[in-house]
Amino acid sequence: MAGKTAKPRRPAGAAKPEGRRPSGRLTLALLAALCLGVMVQLSALNREIDAAHEEREAYAQQLESLQRGNARLTEDIARRDDPALIEEIAREELGMARPGEKVFIIN
Repeated sequence: MAGKTAKPRRPAGAAKPEGRRPSGRLTLALLAALCLGVMVQLSALNREIDAAHEEREAYAQQLESLQRGNARLTEDIARRDDPALIEEIAREELGMARPGEKVFIIN
């Protein structure tokens, strides 16, 4: 037995290996598919984040506009007894005019 190598012996209770191991190509293909799926999901999440940032900016602008309006109304409340303010509101918001005045509406 000079040129032969002996096979290693399995212990008596050891399980017998079943079939062949999956090939490296299959493993690589599955790994590539998994990576592609992760990339697609990350891309979708990135689009959602961008949309959320745009929505946040729109809400910030809306909030700023509402705060300016609120400040104007607060100022009007503080000046509620001012005859000039009452006349301004009557003219601009109610379309009223003094007796004898002519009102021209230009669209």
